[in-house]
Amino acid sequence: MARRNGECVYCGRYGPLTRDHIPPRNLFSRSQPTDLITVPACGQCNAAGRRDDEYFRLALALNERIASEPDVQAVIPEVLRSLQRAEATGLRNMFLRGAHQVDQVTPAGLYLGRTMAYNVDLDRLGTVCGRIVRGLWYKHHGSRLPDGYEVKAFATAGLRDIDAETFAETTRLLGSIIETTEPHSVGRIFSYVFHADERDHAISAWILLFYRNIVFLGFTGPARMANEL
Repeated sequence: MARRNGECVYCGRYGPLTRDHIPPRNLFSRSQPTDLITVPACGQCNAAGRRDDEYFRLALALNERIASEPDVQAVIPEVLRSLQRAEATGLRNMFLRGAHQVDQVTPAGLYLGRTMAYNVDLDRLGTVCGRIVRGLWYKHHGSRLPDGYEVKAFATAGLRDIDAETFAETTRLLGSIIETTEPHSVGRIFSYVFHADERDHAISAWILLFYRNIVFLGFTGPARMANEL
């Protein structure tokens, strides 16, 4: 629903605003919490993120690490209904292309047979978390991230490809954030911690936790710095 005119938290354009939920509202079951976060977004930016939000929910719901979580089980019926919609052809096809069978082996090496696995687009998941970081930055500072600063966000699974020195520095930074920062929560399924540079608050690091087990990292900084991550 459109409301007063103002500045979009994502693109910075001035015009009629809608309320975008941070994190996406579709991650919650129908019994939604009362502490949902909303940020001002233009209709174009709000609408553009909906397909990525659907993909994000699907990817998390299929993650075997959280399959038994009651909050995940609560949204599965809606996930299945969304795949059956006529306009969800692209999402269904992507889901089917990514499905394949893999060997299931215990940590001790015992073979348990074959099971289904799914390839996910980590960059697309990072796009959703980047929007979340922008929205949270607005919540804590009361304004959009300044022009000239960018957001980078990615799943911790993507850390396996970085060099050892960068991995060690990232691990040290994240450990410091966790030890010194009080976590913030939205309902039971989402929590986050962040740390901002004392001299420039637009340089910050974020840890996003979904369903108590899925972790994404986010960083804000000057465009040159963000692009190096």
